Amino acid sequence: MPGLAWSQAAAEAVAGPAWRHEWRLGTVVGHNDNVTLEPAAPVSSRFVAWQPAWSMRREDARSQFGLSWRAELLRYFDRSVHNTDNQEAVAEGRHAIGDAAAAAWRVTVQDWHDPVGSNSLARLSDDPDHFVAGAAGVVLRQDSADGGHRLEFEATVSRKRYQNHREVTVLGDVGTRSTVLRWERVRETGARWMTEIRNVAADYPFKAAALDNDDARLTTGFRLDSAPDAERAHAVQVRVGIQRRTFSRLRPDVEGPTWDLQGRWQIGSGAWLDLSATRAVEVAPGDGADNVTQRGWRAAWTQVWRPDLRSTLGASGSGLQYRYGGFSDGLPRHDGVRAFDIGLRHDWSPGLSLTLTHALGRRDSTDDANDYRRRLTTLGVEWRL
Repeated sequence: MPGLAWSQAAAEAVAGPAWRHEWRLGTVVGHNDNVTLEPAAPVSSRFVAWQPAWSMRREDARSQFGLSWRAELLRYFDRSVHNTDNQEAVAEGRHAIGDAAAAAWRVTVQDWHDPVGSNSLARLSDDPDHFVAGAAGVVLRQDSADGGHRLEFEATVSRKRYQNHREVTVLGDVGTRSTVLRWERVRETGARWMTEIRNVAADYPFKAAALDNDDARLTTGFRLDSAPDAERAHAVQVRVGIQRRTFSRLRPDVEGPTWDLQGRWQIGSGAWLDLSATRAVEVAPGDGADNVTQRGWRAAWTQVWRPDLRSTLGASGSGLQYRYGGFSDGLPRHDGVRAFDIGLRHDWSPGLSLTLTHALGRRDSTDDANDYRRRLTTLGVEWRL
Protein backbone atom coordinates (compact mmCIF):
# COMPACT_ATOMS: atom_id res chain seq x y z
CA MET A 1 0.00 0.00 0.00
CA PRO A 2 1.70 3.22 -1.12
CA GLY A 3 2.38 5.65 1.71
CA LEU A 4 1.96 3.06 4.45
CA ALA A 5 5.61 2.92 5.52
CA TRP A 6 6.95 6.18 6.97
CA SER A 7 10.61 7.09 6.76
CA GLN A 8 10.89 8.98 10.05
CA ALA A 9 12.35 7.24 13.09
CA ALA A 10 9.83 6.16 15.70
CA ALA A 11 10.82 8.82 18.21
CA GLU A 12 10.65 11.70 15.73
CA ALA A 13 6.90 12.32 15.99
CA VAL A 14 6.33 15.98 16.83
CA ALA A 15 3.64 16.97 19.28
CA GLY A 16 0.89 19.09 17.78
CA PRO A 17 -2.70 20.16 18.32
CA ALA A 18 -5.07 17.49 19.64
CA TRP A 19 -7.11 17.51 16.43
CA ARG A 20 -6.61 19.22 13.09
CA HIS A 21 -9.34 19.40 10.47
CA GLU A 22 -9.12 20.52 6.86
CA TRP A 23 -11.69 20.86 4.09
CA ARG A 24 -10.76 21.17 0.42
CA LEU A 25 -13.10 21.90 -2.44
CA GLY A 26 -11.79 21.65 -5.99
CA THR A 27 -13.64 22.49 -9.16
CA VAL A 28 -12.18 21.63 -12.57
CA VAL A 29 -13.64 22.57 -15.96
CA GLY A 30 -12.13 21.42 -19.21
CA HIS A 31 -12.34 19.86 -22.63
CA ASN A 32 -11.39 16.30 -23.65
CA ASP A 33 -11.24 15.70 -27.39
CA ASN A 34 -11.19 11.86 -27.09
CA VAL A 35 -13.17 10.78 -24.04
CA THR A 36 -13.12 7.06 -24.89
CA LEU A 37 -9.58 6.85 -26.35
CA GLU A 38 -10.82 5.60 -29.73
CA PRO A 39 -8.59 5.30 -32.83
CA ALA A 40 -11.08 6.93 -35.20
CA ALA A 41 -14.10 9.28 -34.96
CA PRO A 42 -13.26 10.28 -31.37
CA VAL A 43 -15.96 11.59 -29.05
CA SER A 44 -15.13 15.01 -27.58
CA SER A 45 -16.84 16.77 -24.71
CA ARG A 46 -16.58 19.60 -22.24
CA PHE A 47 -16.72 18.54 -18.61
CA VAL A 48 -16.80 19.74 -15.03
CA ALA A 49 -15.55 17.86 -11.97
CA TRP A 50 -16.22 18.67 -8.32
CA GLN A 51 -13.58 17.29 -5.95
CA PRO A 52 -14.42 17.75 -2.26
CA ALA A 53 -12.03 16.35 0.37
CA TRP A 54 -11.89 16.28 4.17
CA SER A 55 -9.21 15.17 6.59
CA MET A 56 -8.82 14.97 10.35
CA ARG A 57 -5.56 14.23 12.14
CA ARG A 58 -4.48 13.86 15.75
CA GLU A 59 -0.83 13.79 16.84
CA ASP A 60 1.16 13.54 20.02
CA ALA A 61 4.76 12.66 20.79
CA ARG A 62 4.13 8.90 20.47
CA SER A 63 1.39 8.40 17.92
CA GLN A 64 -0.58 9.75 14.98
CA PHE A 65 -4.11 8.99 13.85
CA GLY A 66 -5.84 10.22 10.72
CA LEU A 67 -9.13 9.98 8.86
CA SER A 68 -9.66 11.29 5.34
CA TRP A 69 -12.30 11.24 2.64
CA ARG A 70 -12.31 12.46 -0.94
CA ALA A 71 -14.79 12.36 -3.80
CA GLU A 72 -14.95 13.19 -7.48
CA LEU A 73 -18.20 14.00 -9.25
CA LEU A 74 -17.51 14.11 -12.99
CA ARG A 75 -20.07 15.45 -15.47
CA TYR A 76 -19.68 15.55 -19.26
CA PHE A 77 -21.79 18.14 -21.09
CA ASP A 78 -21.85 16.21 -24.38
CA ARG A 79 -21.45 12.59 -23.22
CA SER A 80 -23.54 12.04 -20.07
CA VAL A 81 -23.30 8.23 -20.31
CA HIS A 82 -19.75 8.57 -18.99
CA ASN A 83 -20.64 10.62 -15.89
CA THR A 84 -19.27 9.16 -12.65
CA ASP A 85 -19.49 9.63 -8.88
CA ASN A 86 -16.40 8.36 -7.04
CA GLN A 87 -15.36 8.39 -3.39
CA GLU A 88 -12.64 7.02 -1.12
CA ALA A 89 -12.21 6.85 2.66
CA VAL A 90 -8.95 6.19 4.54
CA ALA A 91 -8.11 5.54 8.18
CA GLU A 92 -4.47 5.33 9.22
CA GLY A 93 -2.24 5.47 12.26
CA ARG A 94 1.32 5.26 13.50
CA HIS A 95 2.39 4.31 17.01
CA ALA A 96 5.83 4.28 18.66
CA ILE A 97 6.79 1.10 20.48
CA GLY A 98 9.59 1.93 22.87
CA ASP A 99 12.39 4.15 21.63
CA ALA A 100 13.41 2.27 18.47
CA ALA A 101 10.32 0.54 17.09
CA ALA A 102 7.01 1.56 15.57
CA ALA A 103 3.86 0.13 14.04
CA ALA A 104 1.79 1.69 11.27
CA TRP A 105 -1.53 0.66 9.76
CA ARG A 106 -3.86 1.82 7.00
CA VAL A 107 -7.36 0.87 5.84
CA THR A 108 -8.76 2.12 2.51
CA VAL A 109 -12.24 1.73 1.00
CA GLN A 110 -13.11 2.84 -2.56
CA ASP A 111 -16.32 3.18 -4.54
CA TRP A 112 -14.87 4.14 -7.92
CA HIS A 113 -15.01 3.83 -11.72
CA ASP A 114 -12.35 2.96 -14.28
CA PRO A 115 -11.82 5.73 -16.86
CA VAL A 116 -13.42 4.59 -20.13
CA GLY A 117 -10.83 3.05 -22.45
CA SER A 118 -8.20 2.67 -19.73
CA ASN A 119 -8.09 -1.14 -19.76
CA SER A 120 -9.18 -4.22 -21.70
CA LEU A 121 -12.46 -4.61 -19.76
CA ALA A 122 -14.01 -1.32 -20.91
CA ARG A 123 -16.80 -1.07 -23.49
CA LEU A 124 -16.35 2.29 -25.14
CA SER A 125 -20.01 2.95 -25.96
CA ASP A 126 -21.31 2.12 -22.47
CA ASP A 127 -21.10 3.65 -19.01
CA PRO A 128 -17.78 3.25 -17.12
CA ASP A 129 -16.96 0.07 -15.22
CA HIS A 130 -17.91 0.53 -11.55
CA PHE A 131 -16.02 -1.24 -8.76
CA VAL A 132 -15.89 -1.41 -4.96
CA ALA A 133 -12.49 -2.11 -3.41
CA GLY A 134 -10.87 -2.27 -0.01
CA ALA A 135 -7.38 -2.78 1.36
CA ALA A 136 -5.86 -3.11 4.83
CA GLY A 137 -2.21 -3.26 5.78
CA VAL A 138 0.22 -3.04 8.66
CA VAL A 139 3.93 -2.23 8.91
CA LEU A 140 6.15 -3.19 11.83
CA ARG A 141 9.52 -1.45 12.07
CA GLN A 142 12.56 -1.97 14.28
CA ASP A 143 15.62 0.31 14.35
CA SER A 144 18.98 -0.72 15.78
CA ALA A 145 20.21 0.99 18.95
CA ASP A 146 22.72 3.09 17.00
CA GLY A 147 20.21 3.99 14.28
CA GLY A 148 22.36 2.43 11.58
CA HIS A 149 20.01 -0.41 10.61
CA ARG A 150 16.26 -0.69 10.05
CA LEU A 151 14.10 -3.78 9.54
CA GLU A 152 10.49 -3.57 8.33
CA PHE A 153 7.79 -6.16 7.80
CA GLU A 154 4.68 -5.23 5.83
CA ALA A 155 1.52 -7.27 5.24
CA THR A 156 -1.44 -6.17 3.11
CA VAL A 157 -4.70 -7.71 1.89
CA SER A 158 -7.04 -6.26 -0.73
CA ARG A 159 -10.29 -7.10 -2.52
CA LYS A 160 -11.82 -5.61 -5.68
CA ARG A 161 -15.25 -6.43 -7.11
CA TYR A 162 -16.90 -4.88 -10.17
CA GLN A 163 -20.58 -3.99 -9.95
CA ASN A 164 -21.77 -3.70 -13.56
CA HIS A 165 -21.19 -5.25 -17.00
CA ARG A 166 -20.60 -8.57 -15.26
CA GLU A 167 -20.36 -10.55 -18.48
CA VAL A 168 -16.97 -8.85 -18.99
CA THR A 169 -15.89 -7.28 -15.69
CA VAL A 170 -16.01 -10.61 -13.84
CA LEU A 171 -12.53 -11.05 -15.31
CA GLY A 172 -11.27 -8.09 -13.25
CA ASP A 173 -12.47 -9.26 -9.82
CA VAL A 174 -9.39 -9.96 -7.70
CA GLY A 175 -8.14 -10.42 -4.17
CA THR A 176 -4.49 -10.06 -3.15
CA ARG A 177 -2.29 -10.95 -0.20
CA SER A 178 1.15 -9.38 -0.02
CA THR A 179 4.11 -9.61 2.33
CA VAL A 180 7.26 -7.47 2.27
CA LEU A 181 10.48 -7.79 4.22
CA ARG A 182 12.66 -4.69 3.95
CA TRP A 183 16.15 -3.97 5.36
CA GLU A 184 17.96 -0.63 5.32
CA ARG A 185 21.52 0.33 6.24
CA VAL A 186 22.03 4.01 7.04
CA ARG A 187 25.54 5.32 6.40
CA GLU A 188 27.14 8.24 8.21
CA THR A 189 26.96 10.19 4.95
CA GLY A 190 23.15 9.88 5.02
CA ALA A 191 23.00 7.32 2.21
CA ARG A 192 20.60 4.41 2.71
CA TRP A 193 21.28 0.95 1.27
CA MET A 194 18.11 -1.11 0.87
CA THR A 195 17.19 -4.73 0.19
CA GLU A 196 13.58 -5.88 -0.21
CA ILE A 197 11.81 -9.21 -0.65
CA ARG A 198 8.21 -8.84 -1.86
CA ASN A 199 5.56 -11.42 -2.71
CA VAL A 200 2.02 -10.70 -3.92
CA ALA A 201 -0.45 -13.57 -4.35
CA ALA A 202 -3.38 -12.65 -6.61
CA ASP A 203 -6.57 -14.71 -6.62
CA TYR A 204 -9.08 -14.19 -9.47
CA PRO A 205 -12.48 -15.78 -8.65
CA PHE A 206 -13.27 -16.42 -12.35
CA LYS A 207 -11.06 -19.50 -12.62
CA ALA A 208 -11.68 -20.10 -16.33
CA ALA A 209 -9.39 -17.12 -17.12
CA ALA A 210 -6.44 -18.80 -15.35
CA LEU A 211 -5.16 -15.48 -13.96
CA ASP A 212 -4.20 -16.65 -10.44
CA ASN A 213 -0.52 -15.85 -9.92
CA ASP A 214 2.29 -15.12 -7.48
CA ASP A 215 4.47 -12.07 -8.08
CA ALA A 216 7.84 -12.45 -6.30
CA ARG A 217 10.50 -9.72 -6.40
CA LEU A 218 13.95 -9.38 -4.88
CA THR A 219 15.37 -5.85 -5.19
CA THR A 220 18.31 -3.94 -3.80
CA GLY A 221 19.38 -0.34 -4.11
CA PHE A 222 20.11 2.91 -2.34
CA ARG A 223 18.74 6.34 -1.53
CA LEU A 224 21.01 9.39 -1.49
CA ASP A 225 19.91 12.84 -0.25
CA SER A 226 21.92 16.03 -0.34
CA ALA A 227 23.15 17.61 2.87
CA PRO A 228 20.74 20.09 4.50
CA ASP A 229 23.15 22.96 3.79
CA ALA A 230 23.86 21.97 0.17
CA GLU A 231 23.73 24.83 -2.31
CA ARG A 232 21.65 22.73 -4.69
CA ALA A 233 19.52 19.98 -3.21
CA HIS A 234 19.02 16.54 -4.73
CA ALA A 235 17.50 13.15 -3.89
CA VAL A 236 18.13 9.91 -5.79
CA GLN A 237 16.62 6.47 -5.20
CA VAL A 238 17.58 3.35 -7.16
CA ARG A 239 15.96 -0.09 -6.85
CA VAL A 240 16.91 -2.94 -9.19
CA GLY A 241 16.35 -6.66 -8.96
CA ILE A 242 14.66 -9.75 -10.32
CA GLN A 243 10.94 -10.48 -10.72
CA ARG A 244 9.30 -13.87 -11.18
CA ARG A 245 5.56 -14.10 -11.91
CA THR A 246 4.23 -17.66 -11.56
CA PHE A 247 0.78 -18.65 -12.85
CA SER A 248 -1.31 -21.48 -11.45
CA ARG A 249 -2.05 -23.03 -14.86
CA LEU A 250 -2.16 -22.54 -18.65
CA ARG A 251 -0.10 -19.34 -18.73
CA PRO A 252 3.72 -19.69 -18.80
CA ASP A 253 5.77 -18.38 -15.90
CA VAL A 254 7.93 -15.36 -16.64
CA GLU A 255 11.14 -14.09 -15.05
CA GLY A 256 13.13 -10.95 -15.75
CA PRO A 257 14.71 -7.79 -14.39
CA THR A 258 12.71 -5.14 -12.60
CA TRP A 259 13.69 -1.61 -11.61
CA ASP A 260 12.36 1.58 -10.08
CA LEU A 261 14.60 4.64 -10.53
CA GLN A 262 13.72 8.09 -9.19
CA GLY A 263 15.68 11.31 -8.92
CA ARG A 264 15.16 14.98 -8.20
CA TRP A 265 17.74 17.70 -8.70
CA GLN A 266 17.73 21.43 -8.12
CA ILE A 267 19.22 22.75 -11.35
CA GLY A 268 18.94 26.47 -10.68
CA SER A 269 17.26 29.10 -8.58
CA GLY A 270 13.75 27.73 -8.06
CA ALA A 271 14.21 25.15 -10.85
CA TRP A 272 13.86 21.39 -10.30
CA LEU A 273 14.32 18.40 -12.60
CA ASP A 274 12.49 15.12 -11.84
CA LEU A 275 13.38 11.86 -13.64
CA SER A 276 12.00 8.35 -13.17
CA ALA A 277 12.02 4.97 -14.92
CA THR A 278 10.33 1.63 -14.17
CA ARG A 279 10.10 -1.92 -15.49
CA ALA A 280 7.82 -4.77 -14.39
CA VAL A 281 5.76 -7.68 -15.74
CA GLU A 282 1.99 -7.29 -15.23
CA VAL A 283 -1.25 -9.05 -16.19
CA ALA A 284 -4.07 -7.65 -18.34
CA PRO A 285 -7.47 -9.14 -17.38
CA GLY A 286 -9.83 -9.18 -20.33
CA ASP A 287 -7.13 -9.06 -23.02
CA GLY A 288 -6.18 -12.74 -23.20
CA ALA A 289 -2.45 -12.03 -23.15
CA ASP A 290 -0.30 -14.31 -21.00
CA ASN A 291 1.52 -11.29 -19.54
CA VAL A 292 2.46 -7.70 -20.29
CA THR A 293 6.00 -6.35 -19.89
CA GLN A 294 5.79 -2.64 -19.12
CA ARG A 295 8.63 -0.12 -19.26
CA GLY A 296 8.01 3.50 -18.40
CA TRP A 297 9.80 6.81 -17.91
CA ARG A 298 8.95 10.41 -17.02
CA ALA A 299 10.84 13.71 -17.02
CA ALA A 300 9.51 16.95 -15.56
CA TRP A 301 10.87 20.45 -15.07
CA THR A 302 9.33 22.59 -12.34
CA GLN A 303 10.09 26.30 -12.12
CA VAL A 304 9.13 28.38 -9.08
CA TRP A 305 8.89 31.91 -10.49
CA ARG A 306 7.89 33.42 -7.16
CA PRO A 307 6.44 32.00 -3.91
CA ASP A 308 2.88 32.03 -5.30
CA LEU A 309 3.56 31.05 -8.93
CA ARG A 310 5.05 27.91 -10.45
CA SER A 311 4.99 26.04 -13.75
CA THR A 312 5.62 22.43 -14.75
CA LEU A 313 6.62 20.96 -18.11
CA GLY A 314 6.58 17.19 -18.38
CA ALA A 315 6.99 14.30 -20.80
CA SER A 316 6.46 10.59 -20.28
CA GLY A 317 6.44 7.38 -22.22
CA SER A 318 5.80 3.68 -21.77
CA GLY A 319 6.18 0.55 -23.83
CA LEU A 320 3.84 -2.41 -23.31
CA GLN A 321 4.76 -5.79 -24.77
CA TYR A 322 1.79 -8.22 -24.85
CA ARG A 323 2.70 -11.91 -25.18
CA TYR A 324 0.33 -14.71 -26.19
CA GLY A 325 0.51 -18.43 -26.87
CA GLY A 326 -0.20 -20.03 -23.50
CA PHE A 327 -3.77 -19.18 -22.50
CA SER A 328 -4.81 -18.00 -25.96
CA ASP A 329 -3.28 -17.68 -29.41
CA GLY A 330 -2.26 -14.33 -30.80
CA LEU A 331 0.58 -12.39 -32.35
CA PRO A 332 2.81 -10.42 -29.96
CA ARG A 333 1.58 -6.85 -29.63
CA HIS A 334 3.50 -3.72 -28.72
CA ASP A 335 1.91 -0.47 -27.58
CA GLY A 336 3.91 2.74 -27.29
CA VAL A 337 2.31 5.47 -25.17
CA ARG A 338 3.64 9.04 -25.06
CA ALA A 339 2.36 12.09 -23.21
CA PHE A 340 3.35 15.74 -22.89
CA ASP A 341 1.91 18.15 -20.36
CA ILE A 342 2.31 21.73 -19.21
CA GLY A 343 0.82 23.29 -16.11
CA LEU A 344 0.68 26.61 -14.29
CA ARG A 345 -0.31 27.07 -10.64
CA HIS A 346 -1.02 30.35 -8.88
CA ASP A 347 -1.69 30.53 -5.12
CA TRP A 348 -4.05 33.47 -5.14
CA SER A 349 -4.22 33.50 -1.34
CA PRO A 350 -3.33 31.09 1.50
CA GLY A 351 -6.64 29.26 0.95
CA LEU A 352 -7.20 29.65 -2.79
CA SER A 353 -5.23 28.16 -5.73
CA LEU A 354 -5.76 28.33 -9.49
CA THR A 355 -4.33 25.80 -11.97
CA LEU A 356 -4.23 25.64 -15.77
CA THR A 357 -3.07 22.49 -17.61
CA HIS A 358 -2.82 21.22 -21.16
CA ALA A 359 -1.86 17.63 -22.03
CA LEU A 360 -1.25 15.71 -25.25
CA GLY A 361 -1.35 11.92 -25.32
CA ARG A 362 -1.03 9.24 -27.97
CA ARG A 363 -0.78 5.48 -28.23
CA ASP A 364 0.72 3.71 -31.26
CA SER A 365 0.12 -0.03 -31.40
CA THR A 366 1.00 -2.84 -33.76
CA ASP A 367 -2.76 -3.45 -33.64
CA ASP A 368 -4.27 -0.30 -35.17
CA ALA A 369 -7.48 -0.76 -33.17
CA ASN A 370 -5.57 0.30 -30.05
CA ASP A 371 -4.19 3.58 -31.43
CA TYR A 372 -5.47 6.90 -30.10
CA ARG A 373 -4.70 10.62 -29.91
CA ARG A 374 -5.99 12.94 -27.18
CA ARG A 375 -5.80 16.56 -26.07
CA LEU A 376 -6.99 17.53 -22.61
CA THR A 377 -7.25 21.10 -21.28
CA THR A 378 -8.33 21.99 -17.74
CA LEU A 379 -8.84 25.04 -15.53
CA GLY A 380 -9.06 24.31 -11.81
CA VAL A 381 -9.83 26.18 -8.60
CA GLU A 382 -9.18 24.80 -5.11
CA TRP A 383 -10.37 26.26 -1.82
CA ARG A 384 -8.82 25.16 1.48
CA LEU A 385 -10.71 25.75 4.72
